[in-house]
Amino acid sequence: MITKFSLYLSSLRAYSFPLSISSALIGPAWAYSSGHKIDSVRLFLICATVLLFHGAVNMLNDYYDYNRGVDTNERQRAVQRNAPGFLLHYALLLFFIGASFGAALVYLSGLPMLVMGFIGAVLSFFYTGKKFSLKYMALGELTVFITFGPLLGLASLYAVSRTFSLHVALLSSAPGLLAALVLFLNNLRDIDNDKKAHIKTLPMYFAKKTCTLVALSMLILPYIIIVCGTIPGFFTAYLLLILLSLPVAIPVIKVIFSNNGTPDYDKALMGTIRIHTLFTVLCITGLVAPVFFRRLFEN
Repeated sequence: MITKFSLYLSSLRAYSFPLSISSALIGPAWAYSSGHKIDSVRLFLICATVLLFHGAVNMLNDYYDYNRGVDTNERQRAVQRNAPGFLLHYALLLFFIGASFGAALVYLSGLPMLVMGFIGAVLSFFYTGKKFSLKYMALGELTVFITFGPLLGLASLYAVSRTFSLHVALLSSAPGLLAALVLFLNNLRDIDNDKKAHIKTLPMYFAKKTCTLVALSMLILPYIIIVCGTIPGFFTAYLLLILLSLPVAIPVIKVIFSNNGTPDYDKALMGTIRIHTLFTVLCITGLVAPVFFRRLFEN
């Protein structure tokens, strides 16, 4: 029997948290590599705020999918069987706690954080909804790219250093694309059910072959961004460590291009989450490790 507590944990979708927390560390890693001293309190606040909002959005997504009659997996069927109202209440609670952490961050870091936090909060809240949903207006991928990419990269950088960098916006767009790919594959998997529920997602506007090419582009472009960014010196050459994640990407490419009926999008989706996490961890390592060891040996 599925209890409310187990449903609560399931709707949090903790397996997706690496998408947000790893992206939130890009800015602090860049700040550290640029010589800034990282304030641990501000670092904690940005990470906590991001995770709370991410969990709240996941819960709202389940709640409003239920209201729209979208029934794609066991979790959604569990929502239908177990009175989903409490999910809305918990989601709003997480939003409130996250906003409280965000307010503390604004107090410590300044008004620019208020602007970026407000944009992030609006995009998060309207990502899914009963009457208005960016996700079901074929804008979900763009919303995820912005929030998990440049916006989160710049916000986390400013939170710990009170500086901005176009290079960080470019760098964080790479994991942002991988995060958007996770949603794109999810929408590909659910395309038939979404049509029945009369909702629009991005894959519906493309032919199946084109969807495959779009997915491949979203997977390869992050590597191109990093490699091309090192040539003019925008990024340190240590960021080429991300190439070590390519072996993890190959199985996902094989699944996407599978000719054996319908590709296993669940497998590709989870594989993309692993790629994103490894890709971002290698980015962070490429920024932090050289500076850490140089300072260690200097001392």
